[in-house]
Amino acid sequence: MGCCKRKGYLCYHRFRKFSAASPMATVTSQSTQAVVTGGNKGIGLEICRQLASKGVFVVLTARNEKRGTEAVDKLKNSGLSDNILDLESCSALAEFINETCMELTAANVKGLLKDVENLTEERIDELLDLDEFLKDFKEGSIEASQRQPCMNAYTRILAKKYPSFRINCVCPGYVKTDMTYNTGMFTVEEGAETPIGAALRMFTLFQLLKQKFSAASPMATVTSQSTITSKKYAVVTGGNKGIGLEICRQLASKGISVVLTARNEKRGIEAVDKLKNSGLSDNVMFHQLDILDSESCSALAEFIKSQIGKLDILVNNAGIGEHSAKKGYELAVDVLQTNYYGAKRTTEALLPVLQLSDSPRIVNVSSTMGTLSSISNKWAKGVLSDAENLTEEKIDEVLNEFLKDVKGGNPQAKGWPGYWSAYCVSKAAMNAYTRILAKKYPSMRINSVCPGWVKTELGNNSGILSTEEGAKSPVRLALLDDGPSGLFFDRMKASSF
Repeated sequence: MGCCKRKGYLCYHRFRKFSAASPMATVTSQSTQAVVTGGNKGIGLEICRQLASKGVFVVLTARNEKRGTEAVDKLKNSGLSDNILDLESCSALAEFINETCMELTAANVKGLLKDVENLTEERIDELLDLDEFLKDFKEGSIEASQRQPCMNAYTRILAKKYPSFRINCVCPGYVKTDMTYNTGMFTVEEGAETPIGAALRMFTLFQLLKQKFSAASPMATVTSQSTITSKKYAVVTGGNKGIGLEICRQLASKGISVVLTARNEKRGIEAVDKLKNSGLSDNVMFHQLDILDSESCSALAEFIKSQIGKLDILVNNAGIGEHSAKKGYELAVDVLQTNYYGAKRTTEALLPVLQLSDSPRIVNVSSTMGTLSSISNKWAKGVLSDAENLTEEKIDEVLNEFLKDVKGGNPQAKGWPGYWSAYCVSKAAMNAYTRILAKKYPSMRINSVCPGWVKTELGNNSGILSTEEGAKSPVRLALLDDGPSGLFFDRMKASSF
């Protein structure tokens, strides 16, 4: 038995040659073999299982020998014993790999990376300097984005250096593993599909390539079978209570993977736990979102892009009424900033990931209190009703005029609503913004909807509809296969603005 020591691990192997009669010789000459590092648990173990189930001979590797052996036994007990190599074969393969594969020291990795397009040697020195990394880590100033390109850049260099190889890097998605504290959106089975697809040359990054394959194309079948591209994902703002929570529940119960968002992290997590306890654990997760904060909206968008890859449904549900100690102008500003500008801020941040979907949907939860019939101000009504010439700038003009009149002390005398005036105007702005978005993005289905008078905190629980009934109309619009866009719905029926 020989021992090959490398920094960070031990590789034991048997010094022997393959004879023609050797089982390993047969494996090497007739079948596909794979080595999977970190194969004792999580995505790694599932990659081993899926490869072995497809007839690939797999060498499962792990730093901890006991855990690695237990993982192999687990796979063999599931009926994959013919495709998981025994210890003797593994040792021989390790010798073969050591003799034939190139040595990858820090020095030649640096030499490879410096030729990557748009990277400089000085930049790579910074990225690969372990002492500097640990210093930054200790000081809490690490920028992950500066370290992540190393693997991607190295992939590009290898692919160029070895053109006969197929070398790619892949993100498996946000998977439920120890690394993510089991909070991911994907199961290990789903997460393993993308590395498996890349390993077997059958996977396409649909949302990045955005190619349109015909029904007769072999790739069309692959795309339609890919879990990540066919499964639908939704973001619901203000999802921790009331209609928002029920929208999350109904979407998740229909197989949609839901990202429930809330400003208060504790309440958001409690809401997710409540849904998980009702049997929806596979389809719901929490992400903090403050719709008043641009950075918070951007963080959510980056999470969706990096961990999920696309967004199919956005439900702008978060909103406030006029139950507040604040009064007059200060209250009006808060209501407009939350109900209109908050929804707009969220939408603009998520539009890039919505555009990666085959059938993106935006549902703006509004109110009949925001219809133009509630506004007597002729100028404002004229601006908001002129769909052909309506712009975001004109909406801003209307809102600024409203705030000016509120500050003046008698908005009702200027033709603004007398009851919950800021709420009514904010929803009128939301409806107008819906029409603008629908015109700007014709491939999306974007509508606003009044869920009805629902028993929630917003209405002092005095409504006539349950949250289950109220959530039905937004959920219906979110799940339409195809349909209208740029409309306002009073529950299930299209209505006038």
